[in-house]
Amino acid sequence: MGELSRIVDARNLLEVSALEQELANRHDHSAHIKALKEIIGNPNVEKMDLIRLVILYALRYETNTSNEVANLLDLLQDVGCSQEQISLISAVTKYGGANVRVGDLFGTKTFFKAQFKNITRGLKGVQNLYTEHKPNLKYVLDAVLTNKLKDIEYPYSFGNATKEAPQDIIVFIVGGATFEEALTVREFNSLNSGVRVILGGTCIHNSSSFLRTVSAINKYK
Repeated sequence: MGELSRIVDARNLLEVSALEQELANRHDHSAHIKALKEIIGNPNVEKMDLIRLVILYALRYETNTSNEVANLLDLLQDVGCSQEQISLISAVTKYGGANVRVGDLFGTKTFFKAQFKNITRGLKGVQNLYTEHKPNLKYVLDAVLTNKLKDIEYPYSFGNATKEAPQDIIVFIVGGATFEEALTVREFNSLNSGVRVILGGTCIHNSSSFLRTVSAINKYK
């Protein structure tokens, strides 16, 4: 525990994680760009931690006409990030940007979803800041359970829709699932008696393995 604490302090991981949660859960461009510029100027923050933060910013504010992605790329280069590292930002936006993904990843399209996130954030309190984010899979499972999953996004391969709540749900993610998604399924099963969700995927990703995969895909496109 002492060594883990030392690493967290040395790499400013609490500050990095807090900003990751902010970028994933809130839409506040002026506050986010200010925080990003400050953290990029911190020499104790690892280069790949900075890359991950800018990726989140680029995905959230991709369609914002005031986004400063180009400026942030210059700042990353100034602090010593390699071109290979910086190229991951465009690779991820090409792979999962607004033009190719489905659904409402950041909750900005649906007013109720955005307000629900803000309300829950207030109820949870500051102590839950580092576990605030919930993957999109949670909202997909909630929609399945209440028969509100959109056919246009998740079409049927055969059969017809039913009004009965399912008892067994199998989720298989081609390209890989994450540890957070695995935890979400575990929590979902514990909260919904009579329903069993089984999660599968081609692999289990952390951020490093995911970025390696996206980079490899981008090279062959």
